[in-house]
Order: sequence, then structure tokens, then C-alpha cells
Amino acid sequence: MERAYDFQEVVGCANTVNHLAAIEYGPNGLQFGRAHNKQCNIWANLHPLERGQSPADLGDYSALNTNEDFVSALKEGLKAA
Repeated sequence: MERAYDFQEVVGCANTVNHLAAIEYGPNGLQFGRAHNKQCNIWANLHPLERGQSPADLGDYSALNTNEDFVSALKEGLKAA
């Protein structure tokens, strides 16, 4: 496949790329091996949790119930950044 696309070409070849991935990786999708030690997440080492805080579960956003929760979390993260 080429490296430079316009949007129409991307949409046109997406189906082909999906078929190639299905052929190459099978019905179970991509299988990833063990992560290299340089790919570890060091956030917890740099920013340890304070007393009473629990680690974020990136697969469960049920604790954020309203749009205001999202907005306040984004603003807090922007200030921290």
C-alpha cells in the first residue's frame, strides 16, 4: 500500500486492509506477545497514589456519571499538565 493517501483512497482500501488482517491474524484478531520492559507504564512510579486514592480502571468508566465529571477531570488534568 502507498504511504500518501487522500481520504477517498483510505476509505477505498480500508476493506482490503481489514481482509488482509483477517487472513494474517485469523478470527481471534491480533495476538500480542509479552511487552518489552521499555514499554512499561511508569506513571505509577512518577505519581504514586495518595492515601484513599485507588488506581484508575481504564475499562470501567461507570464512576463518571455526568458530563460535569468529565469536564472537571479534564480541567484538573490540564492544570496538572
